[in-house]
Amino acid sequence: MGVRILDAPWVHQHGVEATVREVLAIVGDAPTYLTFDIDCLDPVFAPGTGTPVAGGLSSAQALSIPSCGRWAT
Repeated sequence: MGVRILDAPWVHQHGVEATVREVLAIVGDAPTYLTFDIDCLDPVFAPGTGTPVAGGLSSAQALSIPSCGRWAT
């Protein structure tokens, strides 16, 4: 089993809807646990993160991803 990482630049380039489609294409119908690390957020939105890196996801992007997929229904 491989690991696929969709990093912030990928999400910025492709958008939230494409990110959700990619996740669903990867996992198919398998039970899936989706998790976010606080470090995925841009430090503007999460100033307390331990490893701040500019260019991370916005709060809106991070909140939209779990709201879009089949897991939201």
